[in-house]
Amino acid sequence: MQPLELLKSYVAMQNECVDEGKGDFEKVLILFHPDAELAFDGLSFGPFRGWESIRDALELGGPSDKMDVMEVAWSGERVLATYAWRKRPGAAAGTLSLEGADGLITRLVIGVMDE
Repeated sequence: MQPLELLKSYVAMQNECVDEGKGDFEKVLILFHPDAELAFDGLSFGPFRGWESIRDALELGGPSDKMDVMEVAWSGERVLATYAWRKRPGAAAGTLSLEGADGLITRLVIGVMDE
């Protein structure tokens, strides 16, 4: 999978996990490389490296609302997107910066804007 497809899959799987309402984001892990990094820009949370650490982070601080991608730009193995939460459609909530290799996410930085 290329980074753009990885981004689409990540958002779709995350939204599916929110729909299920169990706070279980384990299925999202299949998109991450075993040594991947998940970081947050705008929060003092993380970074997290590796499947176990990423799973724990998502379970502790996973989203409670679905996400929609608004704008996307990409170059090579990196894609940058602006996202909005469904509870505030069209209002940019932050950014997703995703890097991939071998069809897996190697680094995901979730930027959070001040509300």
